[in-house]
Amino acid sequence: MGRIQKVAPLAIFVTLALLLGSGAGPARAAQVEIVINLPAFTLYLYEDGVVTRAYPIGIGSTVNPSQLGTTEIINEVHHPTYYPPDWYRKGLEPIPPGPDNPVGTRWLGLGFKGYGIHGTNQPWTIGTAASAGCIRMYNHDVEELAERVGVGTPVTFVYETIETWLDPLTHRAQIKVYRDVYRQGTNRVDRALAKLERIGVREGVDREFLEALLEEAAGAPRAVPYSVPLFVDGRRMDFHAVDFGGRVLVPLDGLARTFSLPVERAGGEGKERPGEAAVGGRLVPNSFYVGSRAYAPVEDAAYAFGVMAQVSGDGVRLESVRLVAGAAELAGVRAFVYGNWLLLPVQELGRRFGVEVGWDPSLRTVTVRGRPAFGVTLIDGKAYLPHDRVEPVLGIRVRWAHGQKEAAVELLR
Repeated sequence: MGRIQKVAPLAIFVTLALLLGSGAGPARAAQVEIVINLPAFTLYLYEDGVVTRAYPIGIGSTVNPSQLGTTEIINEVHHPTYYPPDWYRKGLEPIPPGPDNPVGTRWLGLGFKGYGIHGTNQPWTIGTAASAGCIRMYNHDVEELAERVGVGTPVTFVYETIETWLDPLTHRAQIKVYRDVYRQGTNRVDRALAKLERIGVREGVDREFLEALLEEAAGAPRAVPYSVPLFVDGRRMDFHAVDFGGRVLVPLDGLARTFSLPVERAGGEGKERPGEAAVGGRLVPNSFYVGSRAYAPVEDAAYAFGVMAQVSGDGVRLESVRLVAGAAELAGVRAFVYGNWLLLPVQELGRRFGVEVGWDPSLRTVTVRGRPAFGVTLIDGKAYLPHDRVEPVLGIRVRWAHGQKEAAVELLR
């Protein structure tokens, strides 16, 4: 974590007379200190080594970043006058105290020349990187802070985008990731793992989900994810399911590659649902994105990909249903488990058994011998019918019961 260099002077000046004549009281006790974590947009007030207040702040922009390091409060001004940069040469007028004053109702000057902690007349900038390097606060917050600190109070600026800790009650590992606002390259897996190791978490962390959390940078507590073995049709995958706070999740992108089905953010014109995923055009219940990666609980992922699911001590097992005609498997004909039904691709099945199946675009359904067959489900652009509807529509019998890994298929004469 390198030092962030200040690249432009502060655009806020308060007259020397005001600073020297501010009437600031004597320095408070040394056990009072301020710590400012820039990516967290938070100022922490410590008293006797304990955080007693946490205030939202605005920080320096990416062009004029706030400095790092330790300094102290050197002066305090109540209701300061604001002097624009180079105001005298440019013929500008100072802005007196009041609602138009950019530094608000308090100025706490810092040992970093020209920098301070102050109020603002632009409260919407709190939580953003918009200042010329100073720390902005809501006026009511900086007024409260000024009552608790004084000249000589230490102020430390840090840049920490990853926080890890153990929950004091459950002893489960937690992580919080902030946005790398100054693009310092701090949100890396190796840094996150190192910080987790320092709190005793050394094995089993799922790297892909951790990468997603670093990308998401939600600034909110998250459970530390752990890998769970994942098997599809008896074969162990090179990606994992994830134990995330006690819920077992499956990465939809990995299954999409395995089953050659597209996964995308759910939505459409006027119906965007960016927090959920769709597989083959079907919304996946309870799915969500972490960064750019989609996850869903095991049962919901199994529904999306039309497989059966089992979770046990050795991992997650997903099983497809094979279609068998006589003694031969109908390779390439993909069935989907849907509760107590098996959905079958009627056009593919018709081609295999010589039954002509058409498509009526106006009704958005298949036709057999010119008659439409209703109850069709579209998955990835293909028409599927429940197995008990295939016989009356196509004259093809399908024998299957829920839980079975094979379905017998035969053409009726």
